[in-house]
Amino acid sequence: MTTSRFFQFVAFIAAGSMVAWGVAQENGKQPVKRAKRPTFSSREVDSTYFKNLFKEALVGERPVLGTQVATANDATGGGEATASGNGRDWSSIIAPETIENEIKSLKLQMDQTVTTPVKFAGGGYQDARRQFSELAMLFAIINEHNVDVRWKADSASLRDAFARSAANSKTGSQQTYQEAKQRKQDLSDIVGGNSFVGTQATEQENDWANICDRSPLMERLDEAIGLVKPAIANEAVFQSEVDLLRQEASLIAAMAEVLSLEGMDDAIEEDYTQYAFEMRDGAIEIVEAAKLQNYDKAVAGVGVITKACSNCHDEWQ
Repeated sequence: MTTSRFFQFVAFIAAGSMVAWGVAQENGKQPVKRAKRPTFSSREVDSTYFKNLFKEALVGERPVLGTQVATANDATGGGEATASGNGRDWSSIIAPETIENEIKSLKLQMDQTVTTPVKFAGGGYQDARRQFSELAMLFAIINEHNVDVRWKADSASLRDAFARSAANSKTGSQQTYQEAKQRKQDLSDIVGGNSFVGTQATEQENDWANICDRSPLMERLDEAIGLVKPAIANEAVFQSEVDLLRQEASLIAAMAEVLSLEGMDDAIEEDYTQYAFEMRDGAIEIVEAAKLQNYDKAVAGVGVITKACSNCHDEWQ
């Protein structure tokens, strides 16, 4: 055997050995553990994606090419925003998309609440009152918001319509049920892209004393806090729940702000409003933490909310 053929033979044997070793390693290799595919509820999907982009998402006149359009700031960042007519900077408290998502979610909830007179009289009216109260609050916020929010043109009229229905939904009478059915249809219409055709508002400015009661808002506030706390159980859970945290914490901040406004129960009491401000600021910190994916900051924000709630209940129960 020549020297060159000898080296070729050795190289062939070595290559074969490496292949055999690789196969043996592959056969004995442990399966790779992979994360489970995430699942999403219909509420999460509907609150995140539009069913009809052109009807639901595009608001206002078509822009003219070649001109610069000013952008507005919101809780997720952006350009500059101007203060609303009352001087309240709603864009630093709750973003337009958060309001839109919640209104769409309430539409789905109302589809389940206002179904039959029997179900409504059997307790559905209580759920309807809470939903109507939150909707009245949200449309009032849109009315005051310092950036463009969907439904702004009809916000004062929608505010008054849902405020009236909330006030009337303290019983499950047939008359109340018929009114609730009309509000359900109104909500379906505007979410679907149609204009509000109900009674127009007599006053543009918000009168918070006549918009929503504290009790149904506190029920929604407790629900939001109950969703936020488990979402920071650990860092892994936090990373998977950042969207929920941004949505619910923004609503906590908005409700805390509303509870401190002139006309709301006990809003003239300095200690009470201070607790509301602390809750609002803690919630805003959670929103920022979710945006930055900063777990420790989120935990700190929840701690501020928990402490404010505890101190307020101890003093005002």
